[in-house]
Amino acid sequence: MTSPHDSTLNMMVRMNDQIFARIHEGKLSYPKDVETLLSYVDMSVKLNEPIVAGWVMLTVGVANSYMGKLEQSIADYDAAYKLFAERRDYVHMAAAINNMGETHRVRGTYQTALDLYRDALKLSEKAPEDYVHPVSTLTRNALVQILVSNIGLCYLALSNFNEAETTFEQALALFEGQTRANLDSMCEIRRGLAEVYLAQNNLPDAYSSIELARTTAESIQNNVILGDIFLTMAHILEADPNATESAIDYYRHSRELLQSGNLPITFARTVLSEARYQRNIGNTAEAHRLAAEAHELFLQIGMDEEARLATAMLV
Repeated sequence: MTSPHDSTLNMMVRMNDQIFARIHEGKLSYPKDVETLLSYVDMSVKLNEPIVAGWVMLTVGVANSYMGKLEQSIADYDAAYKLFAERRDYVHMAAAINNMGETHRVRGTYQTALDLYRDALKLSEKAPEDYVHPVSTLTRNALVQILVSNIGLCYLALSNFNEAETTFEQALALFEGQTRANLDSMCEIRRGLAEVYLAQNNLPDAYSSIELARTTAESIQNNVILGDIFLTMAHILEADPNATESAIDYYRHSRELLQSGNLPITFARTVLSEARYQRNIGNTAEAHRLAAEAHELFLQIGMDEEARLATAMLV
């Protein structure tokens, strides 16, 4: 018979998972969902379940990150790390460091993100290979695959395409596919490989990889990553002189998904990317309009450096 204690924990984990899924579907109800999650953190602490409290706290951090509250998200992940450290749970501690790396990658501080991912990978190696937590169901091997994938994304952002390709292939070899997080990571790997192939002017493989990413993202309804996938598709179409589809259509699809999901950072970057494209094809007025929109969006979320990049296009 299930105890009231176990029933409460299972309810909180189930609701946490539902909110986590809604974040990636672009359906987060902010700040209501965060308030609910924080109440679960308090309840878990009172039940002396720091791993559950920390697991929920990670979702709080993800929500704040997607809303552009990057400093708050790092504080959330640090709080989660401290909860996991109470039980010396190396896998979950590494998961918290991974999420800190994710926030730095979103911010654009790629070397810091890369260092954090590497630290998390070393920490995860302290746990047994067959580690799996009974509540969060996080496994050591699943986390390692996500970390390797994220390292590849940093290499990609740093334009180290050879290292990115090698690392993405390593991540594919580690893929287990048993969790939503790993399927999210698989989409990112395929999208990352498409960008690598594009940089190598290998358009057939770029198309193949981005279609695989798109299929997976649609199957799990990850509109956040799907918006990024459409952006990569636009980049590929820009480079293809024989393209039968319009890059502008994919920019529009990306913007629609990201705007409806209330994802200010990724939305602003997509708007700026389209502004560059419009300028390159001679649509000066539209490029100016989009750059001005991106500039205002970056100012609203406190990303002054990227706001300056948008300003440069207004000259």
